Amino acid sequence: MQQVLKNLISLIIGFFGIRIISFAATLYMTNTLGPNHFGILSSGINLSIILSIAFNMGLDEYIIRESAKHDQSISQQLSTIFALKLIFIPIGMLVLLVIIFYDPSYWWLIVWMGLYSNLHSFLTVLWAYMRGIEHMKAQTLNSLLQIILIAIGTSIATWITKDIFWIAPIYAGATGVALFFCLVDMKKIKIDIHIDFNFHLIKKTLLTALPFGINYILLLFFDRIIIIAITVFVGSVGVGLFTSVYNLTLITTSIPAILITASIPLLVRSIHEQRSDITVIASNLLRYSMILGFLAASSIYLLTPLIIQIFSDQYAAAATILRILAWSLPPLFLTTVVVNILETMGYARRSAMLVGTCFLISMPVIMLVTWQYHLIGATWIYIAVHSFLASVLYYELQKHLTILNPWSLFLPPGIASSMIIILTLIFPSDHILLISCFGLISFIGILFAGGTLGKADLIVMHNLFYRKNTSTV
Repeated sequence: MQQVLKNLISLIIGFFGIRIISFAATLYMTNTLGPNHFGILSSGINLSIILSIAFNMGLDEYIIRESAKHDQSISQQLSTIFALKLIFIPIGMLVLLVIIFYDPSYWWLIVWMGLYSNLHSFLTVLWAYMRGIEHMKAQTLNSLLQIILIAIGTSIATWITKDIFWIAPIYAGATGVALFFCLVDMKKIKIDIHIDFNFHLIKKTLLTALPFGINYILLLFFDRIIIIAITVFVGSVGVGLFTSVYNLTLITTSIPAILITASIPLLVRSIHEQRSDITVIASNLLRYSMILGFLAASSIYLLTPLIIQIFSDQYAAAATILRILAWSLPPLFLTTVVVNILETMGYARRSAMLVGTCFLISMPVIMLVTWQYHLIGATWIYIAVHSFLASVLYYELQKHLTILNPWSLFLPPGIASSMIIILTLIFPSDHILLISCFGLISFIGILFAGGTLGKADLIVMHNLFYRKNTSTV
């Protein structure tokens, strides 16, 4: 448990450190370059992200789980994955050539971002390996090195040249430096990586990893289909209002991702060694994800009057959408955790099939409701379909594990969240500090009274903040 807490702290530091540094550098470039040039640069960065996702094929998720087993063949697996990624480079180059042929005016930007995408894809595999063997601190430091080099380099290039021609290469250069130091770290822990074009192993690795990639892409489509529906049936103003607050809620979904990433090595070893504590680990992950999901939803609902002030007056109507959209977080948190548990247990294909089926069922419903009830209807149906998906996946998990009763998992945090809603209805918005304090105390009190939290959780929290008595866990 103590190792999981250390992993969690390292990941949280890395997550917030990267977000803060990246935001500061992006804000400087936004204001200095102006909408036109920054928009062109952003298009190139988004292209590199799309290519990374498309050619990742679930390899990062696969290597996390394989490395957590502490298998002696991990060097061979990494070498096979590197060979597989090299095979896909010509395909990526063909895609880039098509884009350049369509619009050759910024060919150099596309080339640099293509190089950045390829280098980053190799780097993320090594990061995944580090997470699998619980070298979270080394992975965090390397990811911070990459973003610091990008932030400093792009800021200096922006200040001196104000020209994206000199800014674009910084992304590839910084990633290349981070990759070099990551490979040095691999040498230190005696992991020898070479390129191995063993096509039997390449085919086996690809077929094993592919369900992870398909799962990720299906979840991405499932979540984004609502934006397509609003674009078609409501229009650009509706998209602007919805996405302005949707992006805020989406940031919080990193919370269960960090929680599960910190726990995957422990989860994998429990399954690999056929230990009986797999049920306890899974139940705790689900319990904490629900607590955090309802707490995040309640906090956003409560703080909506303050959050909406960061936008201009044109976005005042988004306050209602935000207060509704906040309640999509509990099912989103649950889905993130359940999918990862199913994948770790070896049910990645089954999980992908269920997500795909839910997507096919939900898509026409989303379109119909958005067409009939416009923006508010779209927001409510977004919550409904995510609740449907989370329920289907949770039911599937219950087939394989005797986990927490659904009522004990959902009811106490649900009641606690209802208390915060009642407080916001009773007290005016200018008493938001009082409501926040009383609401948080009530939330925690109800969780303890309902048995969702207990003495064991207090011990965990004590050891998280005070390291002196770690031997008691």
